[in-house]
Amino acid sequence: MTMVSTNNSLSGLQEPVQQLRTEYKQIINRLPEVLSTEQAEEVLQEHRRAFEYNIAIVKNFHVGYGRFAFALQKLIPSWVYLAGILAIIAIWTLYYLSGRSKF
Repeated sequence: MTMVSTNNSLSGLQEPVQQLRTEYKQIINRLPEVLSTEQAEEVLQEHRRAFEYNIAIVKNFHVGYGRFAFALQKLIPSWVYLAGILAIIAIWTLYYLSGRSKF
C-alpha cells in the first residue's frame, strides 16, 4: 500500500476505503483458519480487554455544560447572544408587568 494522493480515497491511500474495509474483513474472517484455539482465545480476550479499557476511558471523559457553552460561544456570533439576552429580558419584563397589572 503506497501513500499516493488520489481522488478515490479519503486519507491519501491509493486503494479506495471500501476496498480496504473489505480486505480487512476478509483477513479477520480467515483468522480462525490460521490460529489455534488457544491463540484465537487470546486474541478474543485481548479484544475484550481493549473494549473494556475504551469504555472506561469514555466514561471518565467528562464534558460539562461549561465546555458546551464555550463551544457555542465560538460558533455563534456575539450579536446573536445579545439578541437572545435582550429577548429574554423583554419576555421577562412583559411577564412581570402583565402579572403586576392584574393586582
